[in-house]
Amino acid sequence: MGNAASRVAPAERLECVERALLLHAVGVGVRGGAEACLAAADVYLARPGLAALASLTTGAKRTLG
Repeated sequence: MGNAASRVAPAERLECVERALLLHAVGVGVRGGAEACLAAADVYLARPGLAALASLTTGAKRTLG
């Protein structure tokens, strides 16, 4: 994840997050039945926690080039 912002004011942080969400929106289901989650989200994480997002990002970068 190549971009980072540190030591920025809360308003600037909000701007960074909003910009990222506009450019890279992906729905991720992390709880409940896989079928129901995938009906509403792009991705379902079977393992608990958000650590799997790093693997998801790496795989997406490999797939998209």
